[in-house]
Amino acid sequence: MVQALSQQGYRVTGPRRALVRLIADRKVRFTAADLEEDVASATPAVGRATVFRTLELLLSLGLVERVHTEGERRDAYVVAEGLHHHHLVCSQCGVVTEVMGCMVDDLVSSLAQAADFQVEGHWMEIVGLCSRCREAGSLE
Repeated sequence: MVQALSQQGYRVTGPRRALVRLIADRKVRFTAADLEEDVASATPAVGRATVFRTLELLLSLGLVERVHTEGERRDAYVVAEGLHHHHLVCSQCGVVTEVMGCMVDDLVSSLAQAADFQVEGHWMEIVGLCSRCREAGSLE
């Protein structure tokens, strides 16, 4: 991410570097509030505005993606993999599994044709329980 920012002509400041490091290490979805909390303990000088501006910049460059947060009124994010994919989102633990490839292209094309609609892109998120959370639930 740092290299991509630099290659695109963006300054890689200390706060940006700290945020990128925190983001790159995440394996589950996260919110701006999660990031603020983590950066406050690691680098207290990073302000809330820097967190939001950095997230928006990373979104615009395709380095992070927004994901669904069921029942919450704030965006969540995951590190982008770069290739077209869809997400399986565990509603309990927040782990996001990326499913590479696309099995819905034909459906999307059919829907677009029926509605005389020009598709520019699509994404799909399937919300449910991962195997670990299902197993933990069956043990209770």
